[in-house]
Amino acid sequence: MVVVAAVANAAAISRRLVPWAVGAGALSAFTTLYLGTAVQPQFTTPSVFAETGGLLIVIARVVWKARREELLPLALLLGAAVLATPLRWSVLAAALFTAPLGITVAISLGIGLYLRALDARRSRSLAAARRDERLELARDLHDFVAHHVTGIVVQAQAARFAAQAGAGQKPEDLDRMFGGIEKAGTEALTSMRRMVGLLRDAQHVNAPDGEALADGGSATRPVGDLAQLRELVAGFTHPPATLTLAPDLGALPPEVAASAHRVVQEALTNVRKHAADAEAVR
Repeated sequence: MVVVAAVANAAAISRRLVPWAVGAGALSAFTTLYLGTAVQPQFTTPSVFAETGGLLIVIARVVWKARREELLPLALLLGAAVLATPLRWSVLAAALFTAPLGITVAISLGIGLYLRALDARRSRSLAAARRDERLELARDLHDFVAHHVTGIVVQAQAARFAAQAGAGQKPEDLDRMFGGIEKAGTEALTSMRRMVGLLRDAQHVNAPDGEALADGGSATRPVGDLAQLRELVAGFTHPPATLTLAPDLGALPPEVAASAHRVVQEALTNVRKHAADAEAVR
């Protein structure tokens, strides 16, 4: 019985739960069969309590941590081993102690199920949070790419219309126009690389705070801040745009700065789509 107690307690703390749990249950059942039929031992409280307590802990841990296909066989084996323990001494002992032992087994099962439910709830919450983050990043990706691609389309259409009208383009005008197209395309690619990097679970979830990612992004840095906002407005030249920031604005929380960047970016995109003839944007 001391050996069974040692195996049961080893199963309760071992990382390799299933082999130790099977060993503890099988050894306890074999001990019950052997002692109940061949030896008929005297009741010894310390070893019985140690063995039963260890098996009850193993039951709770099996219900908590075991895979679904392993849970039912292991729980039945261990529960039967606990309930059969009084048979080592007599049928009368089994009649007296089976009901109390059944209650303790039920309590162990309940504890294991409760802990398993907590883990499942935590996993669902984490999955929902990751899904919401990915959806938010996908919306950001759409806004950034739509803004840059709209700029590319507008400038390319301007060049095509000028060519169709037979208007001669100065080399510096063509260079500025194609430079704007190149810059918008580069910024769109940069935005996509950053977003795709953040959408990768391995990088987005496991990267330490502030650590640079392989694609040049950051695990925690929001897409768009005040510095990028100035660059965004400065690069908007058709029509020219002016950005005015309050001198006492100070440092903004990253989420607020990112929201402001998205609002201005969407506004500039709408100007390109619906107010291309405007003389100025403020």
